[in-house]
Amino acid sequence: MANEPRAAFLAEPSRRLPSLLSALGRAGYRSSKPIPLFAEDIYFDTQNGAFYRAGARLRLRIVEGQRSWQLEIGGGEFLEAPDVDGAFAPGPLREAAAEIAKGRLLLPQARVRSRGVTFVIEGFAESSFDAALLHETFAKPQGGWLEGRRALEITQRSGAPEELLRLGTLLRGGPGLAETEGDALEAALSALGLPLPGAPIPEALKVKPDDTVALAARKVLAQQAYRMWANTQGTIDDLDPEFLHDLRVAARRARSALRLFAIALGPRRCESLHAEIGSMARLLGAVRDLDVFSERLQSRMERASAGAESRHWLEAYLKERRAEARDALVPALLSKRYEALLARAKRLASTPAPLRSRGLAALPAAKAASLFIGAASKRVLKQGRAVAGAPEPAQLHRLRILAKRLRYATEFFRPVLGDGAGEYLISLINLQDCLGAHQDAIAATAFLQEAARQAAANAPPAVLLDLGSLIQVLREEAALHRAQFPPLWKTFRRMPVPVA
Repeated sequence: MANEPRAAFLAEPSRRLPSLLSALGRAGYRSSKPIPLFAEDIYFDTQNGAFYRAGARLRLRIVEGQRSWQLEIGGGEFLEAPDVDGAFAPGPLREAAAEIAKGRLLLPQARVRSRGVTFVIEGFAESSFDAALLHETFAKPQGGWLEGRRALEITQRSGAPEELLRLGTLLRGGPGLAETEGDALEAALSALGLPLPGAPIPEALKVKPDDTVALAARKVLAQQAYRMWANTQGTIDDLDPEFLHDLRVAARRARSALRLFAIALGPRRCESLHAEIGSMARLLGAVRDLDVFSERLQSRMERASAGAESRHWLEAYLKERRAEARDALVPALLSKRYEALLARAKRLASTPAPLRSRGLAALPAAKAASLFIGAASKRVLKQGRAVAGAPEPAQLHRLRILAKRLRYATEFFRPVLGDGAGEYLISLINLQDCLGAHQDAIAATAFLQEAARQAAANAPPAVLLDLGSLIQVLREEAALHRAQFPPLWKTFRRMPVPVA
């Protein structure tokens, strides 16, 4: 675990505890009497991997039918609390977990069964270590068990950091153990073919300044294909709306990358894949738009002074429309066509970059970044000048799309840009958020107008009146965002295009 003094070693099946303890004894270490352990751990995290990013592990441990929650935090802090009907008992663990999760849902990541022994190792300079020699098996939250690994896990509890290095050197050299990266959770996810919590981008896919555009293009597309894959199952299972959100964003970014880097990836292949992802993006958008509407419904109902009867009617209407949209989306995500789409994206991203690229594709990413961003910026500025004065919804919608493409292009090159990119992105995101909120109000108005037509046939008169009030609230929202647009635009258009 990040920031915690620990080490893990893979042990051969023939490696026995007595020989390990003998080797430790000959080197001057003392070991306590081994204690048998048989436990099942269910690891939890949020959709965005808040615990993993914080260097923490949250698990529900089951030993002989007794269930307790355990939270290990980077730096060695360990908290434990009884399980009360599937929840934390009040106390420090619940408070710490809430601080890390920040209101997000806790979702099971993997199950790990551990059979073996635990013992304490006392070393030099008042150092001590918790040790466990375990046979671990792994399973998905819902699924059968897979053969895992035999591992020795060491956690330092006292002493100078170099004492863990000393012990690690002994274990690697004497008992013939092989040091391994990752703890039980990471090993389980790897064995099960699941992404790490929050699906962080693998290091190999990050763009570097000296990458050619041809190579950077492949990395950027691979990042989006990875994000799509990592969020697909959570979307199918409907565990958290953020899986759908992240899948939709990844699909949008993939299409933007295909458009931006067609010169480096091959125009014909990019055009075909762009269209295929677009078909899936429309299905994702149909569900996501309803989720966004639902998230903002309560505050809008309050501003419209709508009654409980109208709220219940509209919630039922939303639930029905969402079910219909998911009935179209889920089979598409489970289809061979979608599987082939992901495979095509990964295949295109993994094709070797030409050794002798030509033109723009041959430039280093750091040198080409301002060219790509500058071209996208010119399109935004041109559309912005056409919108200035009396912005119409359709014009603002077009500007929003161009601003989003510019944002993606800037973020694709963010690792190679200078400090000025941060300020540029903030200004661009503020503009895009305003345009997005305006478009959301326009789309929600159209949705409610259709709902009102449906309600006219069978809903009580009070519902129709409240729907009319909600439509007026949305029109006021749209007008507010149009009023906010000019100063945001004025700020953005003065920003220089960032350079490396």
